[in-house]
Amino acid sequence: MNYKSGALLSPKDKRDWQISMCMDMPSGSGKEVYPDEYTVSWFPEKMKNQLQVNSCTSFATALIFECIYHKITGNNHDFSIGYTYGNRRETEYKGEGQIMRDCPKALLKYGNVLSDIYECLEEVSPVIDSFEKNYDKYSEYAKKLISGYVRLRSEDEVKAFIYKYDVPVFANTRIKYINPLSKSEALHAMPIIGYTKRHFIFQNSWGQYKCPHPKIEYDKIIEKWGMIPMLEKNFTDVNNDRWSAKAIQAAANDGIIQGFPDNSFKPEEAMTREQAAALWERMKRYFEENYEKKVKL
Repeated sequence: MNYKSGALLSPKDKRDWQISMCMDMPSGSGKEVYPDEYTVSWFPEKMKNQLQVNSCTSFATALIFECIYHKITGNNHDFSIGYTYGNRRETEYKGEGQIMRDCPKALLKYGNVLSDIYECLEEVSPVIDSFEKNYDKYSEYAKKLISGYVRLRSEDEVKAFIYKYDVPVFANTRIKYINPLSKSEALHAMPIIGYTKRHFIFQNSWGQYKCPHPKIEYDKIIEKWGMIPMLEKNFTDVNNDRWSAKAIQAAANDGIIQGFPDNSFKPEEAMTREQAAALWERMKRYFEENYEKKVKL
């Protein structure tokens, strides 16, 4: 089979958020606060099939939205593929497949709709035409479920993100690492739903019988993005009767403090210099995003 790359590489961009924007990592690594093996607590069991359309990025991010929506509501609903695959408003690329970063970027701004409200499973350019034709009609139903997205740059960061947020990570790899019978260098996107000591576990979008849950070593994964769920933060070690609980919660809801991968805050521990630098970065971004007059610190 002649595979095409559905998950195109994102150009380097210094504006990409790093993991310091969504959590504090212990010095050295995150191994102190995430287990050796972990699988997200819920993910849809029904295997989906993208067929011959190069929409793997949208299948992957739709599954992640389903996981976040389930965490918020307890309900299981499919999200639209075409609403993301056809949404090219934030990118100049209009061809088959998608640039990896463009998916979370569009989802952050426009959200996604349930598939029973709108769906289009066609290839470019019909899917783009369909999205634009129907956007005004269905955009009011879009659910915005993420507060940001971060580029993950190490094995520790991927594991820490999955464990802290209990949602899959958006990633891509080469076809030959998924299907051992293929030699294709084409890139394919899938959500990482868990990990073991040796491998990361993915959920594929090739149907029930074709490599449904490939296990792939970290060094064969090309690009990794964490989509930050829009959830209220509750730290496991900050009780409501603590004198500083209200202030901690307010700062957490504003994104200024984030806590550790195990959802602890460690309120009585001293800050390291790198944690202080991460806090400073979040404070600057908060002021820039929330005040019309930019504050220069």
